[in-house]
Amino acid sequence: MEVFFVILKTAGVILLVILGSVLLLAALLLFVPVRYRAEGELAEAGGRKAAVRFSWLLSVITVRIEYADGLKMAVRAAGIPIHPEKWMRRASGNADPEPRKNRLVKKGSVKKEPAKDVPGMKDRDPEAAGLPSPADGAALRDREAAAAREAGMRDAPRREGGSSSGGGLGQAGDPAGESGRRASGIASKIASRADRLRSLAAASADALRGIAQMLKGLLENAEGIRENVNYYRGLLTEEESLKTVRLIRTHLIKLLSHVKPGRLSVNLTVGADDPSITGKVLAVNGMLYPWIGEAVCITPDFEKECLYGDFCAKGRIRACVALYHILRVILDRRTWTLIRRLKKEELTNG
Repeated sequence: MEVFFVILKTAGVILLVILGSVLLLAALLLFVPVRYRAEGELAEAGGRKAAVRFSWLLSVITVRIEYADGLKMAVRAAGIPIHPEKWMRRASGNADPEPRKNRLVKKGSVKKEPAKDVPGMKDRDPEAAGLPSPADGAALRDREAAAAREAGMRDAPRREGGSSSGGGLGQAGDPAGESGRRASGIASKIASRADRLRSLAAASADALRGIAQMLKGLLENAEGIRENVNYYRGLLTEEESLKTVRLIRTHLIKLLSHVKPGRLSVNLTVGADDPSITGKVLAVNGMLYPWIGEAVCITPDFEKECLYGDFCAKGRIRACVALYHILRVILDRRTWTLIRRLKKEELTNG
């Protein structure tokens, strides 16, 4: 019996330790803020660089994303670097079993070995097999081409004489042949142009029919569009919908105010070819002063076109605050009612 109580006591202690660990981890995740720092620089010469750093629990876990010549990311846990790409390879099962040092081969370490005699290689040699070489074949083809050209030159005077005599007979015996050929050529041109005109007319008719069908569809859908506009306008002007929209807007503004940087510093030097443009930029900065305050400092340059400077932002995000505002919107019944009405779904259970 005593052994049974000892086992129960041990199991209870273990369960309490596990439960306490889970509650402690949940409290750390919810209430310990994630701190972030973003900084960047836009050089006058045209260079750009930026970096974002996230840290949690006194920098026990840090993530740094940096962009200079390329995008780099570093993840550390308690100062130990972690490489996410290795985890991805292990998860996908595509890890290379061969060590990296065996796959790396230094340049110039591989030497070319002389070609060795392969049995049967002599049989592939044309000279060794008694076959004509490529040079003999080219010479034979050149001789055949020369003989063909000589034969053509001998037959040319005969063909020219026969064609000239035949042409003379045709002109003397048929004086209306040339006019007939001209008439046939003109008729063929007229026929081709008529075909082009017919094809162009057919294409124009198809285009007009398509435009007519499109206009008919728009006219048919005009009534539906008008009904939709009236439906959504009436929905968004109802008192219940306005309350839901105000609820969403209130929590969204609070969430953004919690996430926004606690410290913000932007220093820019701005210049344009036209000094009036630089003046307009300063005017816009002055209009936004009630919201941005002295966080953004713009130095004008009225002599040349330029844009350079730097920025730095620091802030923190608590998971409990973000979850509170998100859940207040998601768990509200009116939010889902408005979403269903926007999707024109039939409401059930009120």
